[in-house]
Amino acid sequence: MSGSRLGTAGDRLEVATGARRIQVRVVWSRPLPASPTSVTVYRDPVGRWWASFVVRMETPSNQLRPTGRATGLDVGLDTYATVEDPTHDIPNPRLARGHAKALARSQRSLARKQKGSANRTKAQRHRARIEAKIAARRADFHQKAARRLVRAYDRIGVEALAINQLSPRGKGRRKAGLNRAIADAGWAGFVRVLHWQAAKAGKQIIVLQARDTTQQCSACEAKAKPRLKLSDRVFRCQNCGLVLERDRNSARNLNPSHPRNRRLGCTGVGDEGSEPRLPAGSRAA
Repeated sequence: MSGSRLGTAGDRLEVATGARRIQVRVVWSRPLPASPTSVTVYRDPVGRWWASFVVRMETPSNQLRPTGRATGLDVGLDTYATVEDPTHDIPNPRLARGHAKALARSQRSLARKQKGSANRTKAQRHRARIEAKIAARRADFHQKAARRLVRAYDRIGVEALAINQLSPRGKGRRKAGLNRAIADAGWAGFVRVLHWQAAKAGKQIIVLQARDTTQQCSACEAKAKPRLKLSDRVFRCQNCGLVLERDRNSARNLNPSHPRNRRLGCTGVGDEGSEPRLPAGSRAA
């Protein structure tokens, strides 16, 4: 239910619905940064009730000291985020893998329950609790990883991801496992969080064309021959002799200061034409 008028007092929230005004007891996660204009009260699959507020506010500023450093960032599965300096790489926590057995058991239990029964509702809630735990851990990981990167760099180049084109199509256990790993990584959500953290810290995220960042040598810009397959994890340039990790080479090509990006029109002033959005679960300040 949603209301255009509301009032807050202590541990109670008063919401104006279409029929009447009601008061509900709430536990505040944090103070509201400004006066809310509306609220939506909803129930998630786990059975928890939430109040989501609409608040007008400026992008919070929590400026970090400039480092004078720039890097490209390549997301992957072996290493979650690869940058030019190996000491700042972000390892992949593979959060869903630790809950895979519990999820499988909950799904088998759910499949045995009769539709419309109370036991099926309980089984659905149990599965939803596991999924909510994974989602919460993933959101926490995204925030911490993004903050770590904006502390280390002033400008970060990221590729324009098309997640639906990355997932392999067809049948087979290998493709299903790869799709599951891509979904578990949550790259799109991570990039949104990275934009938000950079906006708060006064840093820049620059979206660059992803074309040939993996296939092109970061030293001489010659293209790999033959083209690298997904299983090829090392880039070897036949033109200049560069030997480098595949993802590290891609990160170098995504550096906003790289000559290829200046030729492609990178201005170095940030993600042009878009405003950072507050990701779910982000603190306002």
